[in-house]
Amino acid sequence: MTEKYNYNKTMRMIGQQTHLEYLNMSEIGDIITANMEFGKDIFDTCLDGFSLGFIYGVRSERAKRKPKSINDKISDHLRKNNIDTDVLAKKSDLSEDTIFDICYEEKEISALEYYKICKALDLSLDHFFSNDSVKAPSEDREKAPWE
Repeated sequence: MTEKYNYNKTMRMIGQQTHLEYLNMSEIGDIITANMEFGKDIFDTCLDGFSLGFIYGVRSERAKRKPKSINDKISDHLRKNNIDTDVLAKKSDLSEDTIFDICYEEKEISALEYYKICKALDLSLDHFFSNDSVKAPSEDREKAPWE
């Protein structure tokens, strides 16, 4: 962070903002659509966008301090591969609420949910346990005996 962002509490908060490449553009579209639907002005839209950036900035700082959970790794994989939770829900035969809770609310993931998510993403079951866990799906993954 530059000196400008260490000047006071407000500037430190602004310094927590994350770069746009970390934001899912559909989330920004969701903010704009919701604000238009409820007749909110540009100030509300910008404030919501700022809040979203702040949340991502805080998550980014938090991620530097603690090891990533399986939930975090799944969430990272979805974000980096532009996969929406509703798409994963359909492919995995899990509810969208369940996927959202796993990715964003730190719901404890069951073995069956984990299996369905890995299968839907075409990933091996050990994918999110490896150090290089946020990578593209493997084409040469071994199929399970029941597949």
